[in-house]
Amino acid sequence: RWHLHLSRRELRKIPPIQGPLHQVRHQQQPRERQQLLRTLRSPVLRRARPRARFVTLAGGVLLDSDDDKNHGGTKTAPKPLVIFEDSFEDTDVSGINGAIHGRLGLTNMKPTGWTGDGDGGLNVNSSGKLNTPFGSQVMWSNGGAIKTNLLGFSETLIGNGTYTLSVNVGRRTDHGGGTCTIELLAGDTVLATTSEAVSSSSTDFSQVVRLVYTPDESHRHLRGETLAIRLKGAVQTQFDNVRLEIIPTRISGAR
Repeated sequence: RWHLHLSRRELRKIPPIQGPLHQVRHQQQPRERQQLLRTLRSPVLRRARPRARFVTLAGGVLLDSDDDKNHGGTKTAPKPLVIFEDSFEDTDVSGINGAIHGRLGLTNMKPTGWTGDGDGGLNVNSSGKLNTPFGSQVMWSNGGAIKTNLLGFSETLIGNGTYTLSVNVGRRTDHGGGTCTIELLAGDTVLATTSEAVSSSSTDFSQVVRLVYTPDESHRHLRGETLAIRLKGAVQTQFDNVRLEIIPTRISGAR
């Protein structure tokens, strides 16, 4: 995806791409692919590169447009792209009446962009028993599961990148820690999952649960499926600062 602010005069300097972009496929349309690479290397786009570096192609291929040139004798490695992040602040529950435990700020209301069932929802720090540095609200679970929906997250699985899902977990100062599970899905298929006990010292939400997933041939049929994140906890597990990043893998020959 490119985010550019170019004048009409600058746009006229960019070589046109012949044919629909979705026809430009690695090793399938070599002429069109070379046309695309020439376009990406045009002087106008090179000047804009600090603001826009990647372009996503249809067919499950992410092409890194940066040249494989040595800058001061050093090759630049692809940087992680944050494709999702949420610290559960968008849905303000501070004024909700009828909270499950009003003195603790617990509600069963799910964050915007998430759905779920069971015992869990948004927790606002009205009692002073949450010490999260990522805002005033967290998502809590007491056995329930919560999952992103299309309103909150609509990225699809691509085949040439490594995904890293990280979540800060913690507990209230008046409650012991439980066990949490985080999952990355494509459609209804779990791509990767990890579980971890929440430390008894994690009242400051410094504990990070992380999983890393690189697509392989066994999941090739899932490319293009919508990604989703699912969080599950037990015994008052608290979640915050959910982040999903991808490090794109260069296409061979994209120099």
